[in-house]
Amino acid sequence: MFAFASWKGGVIAPRWGFSFDFVPHVSGNSVRLHRTNKSAIFDLCVDARDKALDISVIRGEQPLVLMAPGIVEMAISRADELWRRVNSLEDVVAAFEWLRGYLSSGGLGFYNYVQHPIALAFVLAKIGVDAGARKELEIFLKGRSPEEPVSVRVRKLLSEATSGT
Repeated sequence: MFAFASWKGGVIAPRWGFSFDFVPHVSGNSVRLHRTNKSAIFDLCVDARDKALDISVIRGEQPLVLMAPGIVEMAISRADELWRRVNSLEDVVAAFEWLRGYLSSGGLGFYNYVQHPIALAFVLAKIGVDAGARKELEIFLKGRSPEEPVSVRVRKLLSEATSGT
């Protein structure tokens, strides 16, 4: 996936990553799967966090029109570096580990992205790393009651993913 996100200060910046149709998305008290292109969300999200890729919308339309083509080309090139490295679910785990290091170098951390731990949990479950999957799921569910419907539903989905059903 590739998109532009709005940030504070009248800036938009590119983001890229992956959406996986087997990973649930929790929004409030609902648990949904995003199995279509229309419902896709970022499960693994790289925000550029690079002033060279920021586009200010404060100065009006003209500077934006002049800057955008070069920024889009540069951003797609950087996104493509990640996309080329991911050819299997095992590669996705490596991408998450790379992302963990990338995000720790400044800005938002890995766990500031709500979808990262649940996505990593389900990817680990798919490749048979059950203990790692459960650990990431517990990080995702931290602060929720085990009896809460979201906790019950997500744990059931992970259990099904780890057992292959």
